This record gives sequence, structure tokens and C-alpha cells, in this order.
Amino acid sequence: VTTDKKIIALTFDDGPNQPFTTQIADIIESYGGKATFFIVGKNSERFPGTVREMASRGHEIGAHSYRHAFHRYLVDPLYTQEILLTKNILNKEGVKTDLFRFPWLFRTPWLIKSVKNHGYRMPRSGQFSHAFEPFQINADKIVKNTLKIAKPGAIIIFHDGFNAKAADRTQTVAAVREVTNVLTKQGYSFVTVSELLKQASS
Repeated sequence: VTTDKKIIALTFDDGPNQPFTTQIADIIESYGGKATFFIVGKNSERFPGTVREMASRGHEIGAHSYRHAFHRYLVDPLYTQEILLTKNILNKEGVKTDLFRFPWLFRTPWLIKSVKNHGYRMPRSGQFSHAFEPFQINADKIVKNTLKIAKPGAIIIFHDGFNAKAADRTQTVAAVREVTNVLTKQGYSFVTVSELLKQASS
């Protein structure tokens, strides 16, 4: 978003995925910041209670589908089942959200309309920290690219999980640790997507 304030929204897709989700939250909180986690329903079932804990700690939760499977766009063109299953899981966790991000940032006019009809909004998706970050390339490469795209109002996308699977996210955790350290020294603070939108418009 357009702002002259040195604020950035760090976002994480495909979780929860322990212990990496908690490790990421701990790092960002150590600098007084909060993150936005776009969760996959199946992963929330795999790690029950994590989404509730992240929300209670002040992080923002968004929906990111139930299965994170591309074929669902073909067999469920309005994404109705994915939306409702994920919403039901979030309700069981006692977490309410109106944020939605499509897997792979895929979208069509009818998908957008369907998501809105279910009470969700879709803020600008943001930029990937690195195109190959989901595949756990070396943390140094993730850091280098993230710092290159970091600017006031940026929404940056990382992954604390991998699709609907538990997966090693060691390189992402290491990258987040270095990125937050460098950006904090540059005067940046880390806010949720909703906080970014609110502050940018104020």
C-alpha cells in the first residue's frame, strides 16, 4: 500500500506447521511486531490449538483454503467447499477472520465474488519473499531478495508450511530472523495486514 510510514506486513501461508509457526511468531514478537498467518484447514487439524494460540498472541489469521490443491479450482469452481470447511475449522478454534488469500494467488471474477459472498475480503496479495522460498532454498538468498523488495507499505509473503503438508521450514525461519533484524535496524516495524491498511489510510 502507499504510505510513507516504515511499516511492513510479514505474512505466512500454508500453516500452521509446528514448531516453525511458533518460532516465526516468537521472532517477530521479539521486535514488538505481529504477523498475519493465512492458514490451510488440513494443517490446522494437524496442529490443533496453534491457530487459537497465534490469535491470542495478537497475530492476525486469514483463510487460505482447506486442501491447498489446485484441482479444487476445477471441481469446485466457486470454491464453496474449500471456503466453508476452512471457516468451520476456524470457528472450532474460536477464531474469526474476514481475510482470504487464494493458494498460488489464483483468482477469477467468479472466485472473487464467491469469497466476498461468504463475508471475506481480499487485500492486495503482496510480493513473494523469493519465488523459490516455498522449496527451502538457502536462507541467504531469501534474505537478499526480501530486503530488495522491502519498502514502506510492503506486504511480503513467506510460507510457514508447504501446501497441506507438514514440512521443514528451517530456511524460512532463519531468513525471517535475519530480515527482521536488518529491517528493525533500518527503522521498520512489523504490523498485520489489517493494521497496515488502517495506518496507510490514516
